[in-house]
Amino acid sequence: MGKKAGLFKTLGLAALLSLPSIAKAQQGYISDLFNEDPISGATVEYGGRATTTDDNGYFHFDNPVNENPVITIPSNNESSYSVYNVLGRNVGGNLSPRENIVTWNGSNYASGMYFLVAKDADGNIVKTSKGVKFGSENINFPVNLEEKVVTHSSGKGGIRTQSLDSFDEFIVNAPGYFERFTFVNPGFGDLINETMVDSSFNMDAYNQVSNRSLHGGTTRWIYSPNFYVMTGGIFRDWAVEVPSQAQKDSVESIIRNDLPIFTRGLVNENTMIEYGQNPPVTNGIPDSSYVIVFWSNDSEVIDNLGWHSERMNENNRNIIQAGVVALRGNAYYRWVYLQESSQVMGARNDTRLDPTSVFYGNTQEGDTIVVHDDYYSESDLEYGKFLFTRAPGNQRPDTDVRRYVEIMGER
Repeated sequence: MGKKAGLFKTLGLAALLSLPSIAKAQQGYISDLFNEDPISGATVEYGGRATTTDDNGYFHFDNPVNENPVITIPSNNESSYSVYNVLGRNVGGNLSPRENIVTWNGSNYASGMYFLVAKDADGNIVKTSKGVKFGSENINFPVNLEEKVVTHSSGKGGIRTQSLDSFDEFIVNAPGYFERFTFVNPGFGDLINETMVDSSFNMDAYNQVSNRSLHGGTTRWIYSPNFYVMTGGIFRDWAVEVPSQAQKDSVESIIRNDLPIFTRGLVNENTMIEYGQNPPVTNGIPDSSYVIVFWSNDSEVIDNLGWHSERMNENNRNIIQAGVVALRGNAYYRWVYLQESSQVMGARNDTRLDPTSVFYGNTQEGDTIVVHDDYYSESDLEYGKFLFTRAPGNQRPDTDVRRYVEIMGER
């Protein structure tokens, strides 16, 4: 308490009175996930109260749900720095503070979002900032010493993700839609934006494709992997076939053109594709942040047209950390390449409930061969949009697991 009293003297009463409340989550917008149209007449329950959306999809509570006050803490020249990943875990790497920039060399860490935390000599958080790491690049975090940072009066500033205790249940019901059940922290912003899924969506097929996890709910990458395409050599103890130029071009085309649409930009123009015969593996296991693609004609390695496998994060079994795509060397079907590349991203299973889907699987004895399209169907694009707008651990039909909500930027 003595520390806060000092801040009151430093900033002055007028400055404190002018500061905004963190929590103004008394309004929001509800829309359809697939066509983005507003949903009117939806019942919204939050913070023990209920309201409905208007014709434009907006809802409004008369009073803020939560009115935690905030204070500002001036930065200083005695800051110590540390870097955290999206799971809130301190990571290593070299930090090089300069006048207005702290450079983090995290070459041994996966691509993705990272957070810099600065603390003063007393251990109080005085600065947080975030940056995105691509491949082996460093991150430069701004640390302007004149900048002031907002934190809670409770001292739970953290890395701008708040205690799970401050998350409230947020439930939306609307005729013709699956119930949306998630958790919202009003400290994330003034306007709550949520999407709902039309009840005509083939949820049963989706659950076979992307939600049939041994660990319960959605399992996927939360950042873009790097792809290592093998051009021969040995993977584990298997001989790798040298792919044709057409086979390599097809894989690269899928990574550059198809996966960015399916993953809603998680795979993107900055996603790295490497080629070679020395894949990044440790004891035959792909290194973190890599998907390894290879070809084989050995029937003991590939007894069909292809397969995929994933390595999960040891602390969060719904998050994919590495993967493998194996393809038949003496056969080429683009839909197989598309299916396996999509499944290693999170659409991990076949379905027998949607014959239009590239994930439609002929796995039962007596099935006739289905001629698949070489590109995603309309339902496939819906599966991808659902999958990559929902947190790992998302449960069917449309319910989020509390512990994952805080790491997602979109719900």
